[in-house]
Amino acid sequence: AANDNGVAVSPLLNKEDREWIATTFDAKVEALPIAGLDTTGACVVATAKGYLTNPNVTGEEMKKLEKLFKVKGEIGSLNYGTPFVKGCIIANSHGAIVGTTSTPFELGRVDDALFFKK
Repeated sequence: AANDNGVAVSPLLNKEDREWIATTFDAKVEALPIAGLDTTGACVVATAKGYLTNPNVTGEEMKKLEKLFKVKGEIGSLNYGTPFVKGCIIANSHGAIVGTTSTPFELGRVDDALFFKK
């Protein structure tokens, strides 16, 4: 999961891969489990305006993501309760495409998290 400020990767990635990602993205890279899972990229979607993450994320993990991405974020699910939000969305700072079974409540969370109202 990446935005202009940082990249959150799986703790399973080795040091060399994390260094390559940091050089490629020219951004800080941190290995962060999300909601106790090593599938970080499946659990978070980030843009330059915000991030949406797995609803089972801890408060400590939220703080780390906010510090890394330098934006505020929200918890949520997509496609009628799927906690692996990245598998259900393509997003940037201008808009998002989500899975067709996402509920209106979930779409509201996407809007709030990624700050599309601005």
